[in-house]
Amino acid sequence: MSKIKNILVPTDFSPDAECALRYAKALAQATQSKLHFVHVITPLEQRVVYGVAAVTVEVEKLHIQARDYARRGLQEIANDAMSIGLEAEWHLRSGNVTSEVMHVAEDLGDAMMVVASHGRGGFDALVFGSTCEKLIRSTAIPVLVVKHPEHEFVRLPAGEIDLKHIVVPCDFSGLSKAALPLALSLAHRFGARITLVHVVEPHENAEILPELALSHVERVENAARQALEHLASQLTGAKVEALVRTGAAHREIVRCVEELDAGLVVMATHGRTGLSHMFFGSVTEKIIRIAPCPVLTIRPGMHASAMEGSSMEALRDASLYFG
Repeated sequence: MSKIKNILVPTDFSPDAECALRYAKALAQATQSKLHFVHVITPLEQRVVYGVAAVTVEVEKLHIQARDYARRGLQEIANDAMSIGLEAEWHLRSGNVTSEVMHVAEDLGDAMMVVASHGRGGFDALVFGSTCEKLIRSTAIPVLVVKHPEHEFVRLPAGEIDLKHIVVPCDFSGLSKAALPLALSLAHRFGARITLVHVVEPHENAEILPELALSHVERVENAARQALEHLASQLTGAKVEALVRTGAAHREIVRCVEELDAGLVVMATHGRTGLSHMFFGSVTEKIIRIAPCPVLTIRPGMHASAMEGSSMEALRDASLYFG
């Protein structure tokens, strides 16, 4: 992927979706990207009206009303963005929410997505649950998940970006390193510093053989710290620090975010042994749910080839995404 030129914002017009709009507009202003707002109308044939299946005439009437409401809402959002000098376009689709959002994303090419962590109706499943997992796994663009209230890096009332600290979980695999170019680009663009975090999980026999387990953890921690500091030294374009913790992955990463007062977590959606579930599965969901800041995910494989081996060209180009 080259420089991000489009920002896609799924919306259900709820107050929570307004938070995602605020982030999207702030990023678009800062990066000169085009905004794309999308709303998906789910099939009315699957809905129930007042506890009774709607007849065909009522279904058609409700469908027309839903489209009119959504069209007005999308136009209003786009007009608001254009009133502050942003380029904006809206997309109204019908069908499965995840599939339709993915189709729009595929059409846009060089883009990122901004979604709210809560909404009304079926949209809530977009962020938490199987729909969200499918979206993050399948969408070939980075996805920024925001929630409210939280540690904000978009300041009101002007909507300015104030991003000072980014946390990047890393397990040393090529896939986990895929998040680094995006994190570096953001840090370079907004003057933030980066903390690479590696979590050593306790040995499974720690309670049975505590002394052996402690010795093992200490060796792993030392090796991880050396490797992480070496990786940090290779990254240019921003101040990069290394931090190694021991414990449950999601708890330690969230604790780091809280202690560092970080404004953003950037992570790949896959990892390898030890942290594999962190990047996709229950631990990722926990991080998105409880982190006091937005979480930006990048799909597996998007930059895996560039990360493997000793090639660091992509990592040295801090303008890869945002200039």
